[in-house]
Amino acid sequence: MQRASKVTTDPVKLARYHQVELMKMRHHAVPGNPADSLSIPQDRRLHVRMCLDEQAKSERVFWFRKETVTGKVLDCLASHVGMTSPDSSALQLFKVSPANQGMCALPNDQPIVNNVVDGDLLLVDHSNQKSSV
Repeated sequence: MQRASKVTTDPVKLARYHQVELMKMRHHAVPGNPADSLSIPQDRRLHVRMCLDEQAKSERVFWFRKETVTGKVLDCLASHVGMTSPDSSALQLFKVSPANQGMCALPNDQPIVNNVVDGDLLLVDHSNQKSSV
């Protein structure tokens, strides 16, 4: 049985911890858009975690080009989890805030880098079930 480690409250150690977690995440990330290749430089990639369920117990890690529009990111993530349907306009991309304190709907017409930072947790769900926070 693995013991859960206590996350420090020291800001310097906490920043270092987040940097290490982001580096680990980058190693496991796959292209979110099948049209993107691995030749895209790291500095042009935005890495995101995607919730596969409401409780955020399981997730996958993807990367997208920073200039990709949020609507395209939504389409790609929905296709990765089989949420594509004839009524795909009902789907919405949500940014999950730390410690699951709430979710914020992301606008589909802006580049993803305007609304998300490296390592953020995202959720694809039906827009009529959630409210913006």
